[in-house]
Amino acid sequence: AAPGDRKSDAGTLWIETPAVAGRSPKVPIDMTPYKPELLRRHSSQIRGGISWVGASAVKGVTELKLKLDREAKKERTYTVKLYFCELENLKPGQRQFDVLIQGQKKLSDFDIVKEAGAINRVIVKEVRGVKVKGQLTITLQAKQKKTLLSGVEVIESK
Repeated sequence: AAPGDRKSDAGTLWIETPAVAGRSPKVPIDMTPYKPELLRRHSSQIRGGISWVGASAVKGVTELKLKLDREAKKERTYTVKLYFCELENLKPGQRQFDVLIQGQKKLSDFDIVKEAGAINRVIVKEVRGVKVKGQLTITLQAKQKKTLLSGVEVIESK
């Protein structure tokens, strides 16, 4: 839901998805629902992590499918970093959801405000050793309010 593409200080190219601010490199990603609600704040309002990643989010997404290698003959191992930032005026306990990666539950009853300590504060959850053959699937299951996700970073393990 970012308003454009941007390169981090570490050299990572962050690509807005869905593309709304102009032409971007094609990201082979499918989202359910296809057109989620988009939330944005100015990055000056956000604390912690990469503030400009946390300043936007997709709301209500239940599944992301990211094609990492269409020609994959064998599994590869990745680290998946999920970026969250509560952009609505919610208190701890008001938004909770589970996060599954490749069908395995990695976060239970995840509460962004509780974990981050406040609204408008980025929190990153890292999952190492994710085995993927072709497609990475991230499932978000809402328990309280709709899900919220600011960014996904996928790094191949060497």
